Amino acid sequence: MLKGKTNRGVAFLATIAVAVGGLSLTIRAEEVKKPQGLPEAAELLNKVEAAFKNLKAVRYSFQRQGINADEGKVAKIEGTVILSGWAFRNVQKFRAELKVQRPGADKTTEFSAGSDGELVFLIDPDKKTVFADLDPAVMGAQTRIVMAGLMSQFVRPDPFEDEKKAKKSEVRGIVKVGEEDCYEVAFMEEEDKSGTVWFFSAKDYLPRRMDLLFPAREGGGLGGRRMVLTSLTPNPTSTSDPFALVVPEGFKRTDEFAP
Repeated sequence: MLKGKTNRGVAFLATIAVAVGGLSLTIRAEEVKKPQGLPEAAELLNKVEAAFKNLKAVRYSFQRQGINADEGKVAKIEGTVILSGWAFRNVQKFRAELKVQRPGADKTTEFSAGSDGELVFLIDPDKKTVFADLDPAVMGAQTRIVMAGLMSQFVRPDPFEDEKKAKKSEVRGIVKVGEEDCYEVAFMEEEDKSGTVWFFSAKDYLPRRMDLLFPAREGGGLGGRRMVLTSLTPNPTSTSDPFALVVPEGFKRTDEFAP
């Protein structure tokens, strides 16, 4: 545990992505339409970044799983997240209600996590314990899962810094993500086919899906992760502070780190 005055509570690991449930998580590949007059990737990205500048906070529900050679080999995650602010190179405030199913597990794990910008906490309903400290490591083994659920691009000052450095970028067409028509925009490294494919709404230019593509850890081939936003609310309103820690009745609070 970490004592004393510090702002390290916002020094989180970089984003990784999210999703699960009971967990019948199925994400269909949709047919890509290729109409005439598609915008250039750089032009579209400018519109996306302009839309992001209007965001002070965002709430979304999501699903995340492995794809290609990684399908079924990594945890499936689903949940609801609220994000706000950027500080010390990481998300400043967040609240996440998550469900996780790890490969081979018969049941899902449910928990909550968050930060008010300083205090970081994890609420474990199985142990009826709230783990809270200034150090983000207080979330224990769930830290990586939590960070995977935070689409930090929503609050970064330069959300697509890496995409702008890609060796190849193109707008592939328009694809349905749920009920939303989205531009499919690929930012790729030509050598190993790794990169990021974003799906931006044709209406509000905010993302509804992100595919991370990279060499699979086992067995070779192309692996990856897919994060789909099943709902999205820009600048949500609330009658109470969504980032404040409230210890549930009957739970104990500790500054020990979660296992």
